[in-house]
Amino acid sequence: MVFVDLGEHVEAARLLGAAQRQRELTGYVRPAPEEADLAPALTGIAVTLGSDGAGRARVQGRAAKLEDSVSYAARHRAPHRRAVSGWDSLTPTERQVASLVSKRLTNAEIANRLFVSPVTVKSHLSRVFVKLGVINRRQMAVAVAGQGEEEGA
Repeated sequence: MVFVDLGEHVEAARLLGAAQRQRELTGYVRPAPEEADLAPALTGIAVTLGSDGAGRARVQGRAAKLEDSVSYAARHRAPHRRAVSGWDSLTPTERQVASLVSKRLTNAEIANRLFVSPVTVKSHLSRVFVKLGVINRRQMAVAVAGQGEEEGA
């Protein structure tokens, strides 16, 4: 969730509330893997806002019209500030995945550690491979190790 990554927890909770209301109105049931992918964001929102604050924000989102929620999300979208390739192009989650790969964890172990599905880990890895210009996990581990040396300098 972009808003959680940006530290905008109230906005994230409002949009989650709006999305939940739309799912109820349409009868759409979110698949379990998608629900699991949201768990870290939901935890971050609850920790930051407290359960009362998170609940109030979600209620506000549920009360909003769909058009207003879409407009709100588009209006508050942060500009793209990340590089296109290289270490600086990685999202925080992609960096975590790359770091865990360098520690020789399997996709399943990474998924368990990050509370996401193995398919999500595979997706992150595919993007990391492209962004870092590597073709396998070994090359990725070398890139992660090189990044650690640069940060320590």
